[in-house]
Amino acid sequence: MYAPALLKFEMASAAWKKVRRQPDCARPILAALVTALDPRRGITWMEVDQADAVLVSLATGLSVYDASYLWLAGILGADLVTLDTDLAKATDDDDRPGDR
Repeated sequence: MYAPALLKFEMASAAWKKVRRQPDCARPILAALVTALDPRRGITWMEVDQADAVLVSLATGLSVYDASYLWLAGILGADLVTLDTDLAKATDDDDRPGDR
């Protein structure tokens, strides 16, 4: 499984939101974050070319954040798994930006 390094920050942000809502659960929430980010969990973290992500964003109307996932899938020639409806819709395009 591959993911843009950006996902680490998105996961940390989700943990931050959960801790703010449930301060008494901070320890298990942060422990779960550490576990999820552990490189032995099978995620290969990839850097994204930011200029390419901007181009994908402009071509698709996605945010640059979402476009980075689409760009990575295109570069890897991989399927993109997402629950984001806008991002999923963008993957339906056979000529998605980022394909090389």
